[in-house]
Amino acid sequence: MKRIVFIGVIFLLFFIFSSYSEGAPVGRISEMSGSVLFKEKGSASYQKAEKGVPLEKGFWIKTGADGWTVLLLSDNSRLTLANNTELEITEFIVSKEKKDGVFNVAQGKLRASVTRLALLSKAVLSQAIKRASNL
Repeated sequence: MKRIVFIGVIFLLFFIFSSYSEGAPVGRISEMSGSVLFKEKGSASYQKAEKGVPLEKGFWIKTGADGWTVLLLSDNSRLTLANNTELEITEFIVSKEKKDGVFNVAQGKLRASVTRLALLSKAVLSQAIKRASNL
């Protein structure tokens, strides 16, 4: 019975933290040159981008013929969009256990410099398993 309660608490915490991070910014525009536009989720029109613009899931970023930009993501990964590129931030999740990003490149070129996920150490994982088995 205690094990079922423990598993239930773990799932509850997972859903609380995953819904909390839903509105958190995915990243921001850290560098740019030339024509760079962005469109918020649900918006029909693009607007001019500036350095520091926070990016969220569902945003589109578009560079013109003379434009390029660097997106700095919340996990310190960097996406560099070349000229004439259009990208959608479809999904981006970072937690201690999982790192998942889905980006839709409608046209153009993208260079990604991705940071590694720091996994839990064996000692920490072993302690967590030991505590769970003692319940």
